[in-house]
Amino acid sequence: MIPSMRIEKWTARIGGIIFWICITYFDVLIVEGIFRPTGAWDYIRVYHLATWAFLTPVVLVLGTILAKDWRFAGYGAGLIYTGWEDLLYFPMAGMPLPDRFTWLVGSPTPLELLLRGIAGMTFVLIADYLDSKGGYTEKLLARWGFEEEKAD
Repeated sequence: MIPSMRIEKWTARIGGIIFWICITYFDVLIVEGIFRPTGAWDYIRVYHLATWAFLTPVVLVLGTILAKDWRFAGYGAGLIYTGWEDLLYFPMAGMPLPDRFTWLVGSPTPLELLLRGIAGMTFVLIADYLDSKGGYTEKLLARWGFEEEKAD
């Protein structure tokens, strides 16, 4: 058994949301502060792979392990990988939204990306609701031998 160090579920949710805001701000600083002024667009693919395929998943996994709650990764990944990061990026950078997000699959319009983001977060919210009602996470952790210690 591991000692009970699990933080409250709302804290994991807020942590995922804060991570989304921070990684978007980081993205704005790097792209608008380095790539745009220097014109080093040939190397942006390396930055994007490092950030979105390595750094972000590592932080999401570590945050989930520390929180002992899937909601950190659920809310964080739901906001980052379903389009909300791209929708927040432009206002955060002080720029208008583009007509199309040509770097994303299907080159969605802002409305299409918004609908994609709503669909993705709806899935996360439904999973969160069902887990909070059924206690599936606790049951699964107990089955795997990670029961929480009971307070006396």
